[in-house]
Amino acid sequence: MKRIQHIVALLLLLQTSGTAQTVQVKAPRFVRPLVERWATEYGKTHTDFNVRFVQGKEVSDLTLVLSEEEGGVNFGRYAIVPFTARESEAASILADKGLNNKRIKNVFFENDEESKNKEEKAENKLHIYTGCSSLTTSRPYATSYGYAPADYRGKRISGDDQILTQVISQDPLGLGIGTLSNLFDIETGEADKRVQIATLDADKKSLLQSANTLVEAIEAIENHSIEGVGIEKVGFSYDEDDTQLSRFVLWILTDGQQYLHEYGLLTLSQKELTAQQSRIRVQNIAQK
Repeated sequence: MKRIQHIVALLLLLQTSGTAQTVQVKAPRFVRPLVERWATEYGKTHTDFNVRFVQGKEVSDLTLVLSEEEGGVNFGRYAIVPFTARESEAASILADKGLNNKRIKNVFFENDEESKNKEEKAENKLHIYTGCSSLTTSRPYATSYGYAPADYRGKRISGDDQILTQVISQDPLGLGIGTLSNLFDIETGEADKRVQIATLDADKKSLLQSANTLVEAIEAIENHSIEGVGIEKVGFSYDEDDTQLSRFVLWILTDGQQYLHEYGLLTLSQKELTAQQSRIRVQNIAQK
């Protein structure tokens, strides 16, 4: 009898281990807490599903893409905003006129036609910091203004955008760009006391300047077009022939949508979301 019990236990163990799935995910830090939450919630009904984050040249099953041009299946959007140290000299320099699109081009990017007459301008004192990793938001922000990452003025900081937040918080003349999760505490939803969103569109500056919580900032950005705020689609690139991964991504596009705002991301329009959902449903039907 004991021998039979051991054999049954072994068979059950082999069956369980054979169905377990650990998905290797490559994503910037600002999205990782959301992916972890998705894995936790999805795992409640798919008990053998796990995720593991990888970096550098490690092979990934799901790779997060930070713009629509990179392809993949989009699950949401994110905002990129310029920011300074709180109540700093940089914040004061930018307070009056705001950073509209024209000023952003002059302040952030090399521009030979404009630079000759910029020596006396107050914004020329600013220290520009941007990320140089492929997983930072500096690249899609530059592209949205028609520039390459190499066109940024100032210093390139290695590492992710969280390091950029720390650097700028310690420089009274520092100016950089980051996501809402760089500027608000995801756990509490309150604004980071070290930094603040730079004054953007002068006519609508109160919309973001007065946002004390993540919810208020998201509402302002989703309901108003504000110059200086970059909006990019975010998604996953993966083997779309992998049925298990497709089912996970489809879950993200349905049940998983409820967590986006909580982690500082914006939703897609219902039309765009439905298109992404239909795309994966077609795959699953074809494979059955």
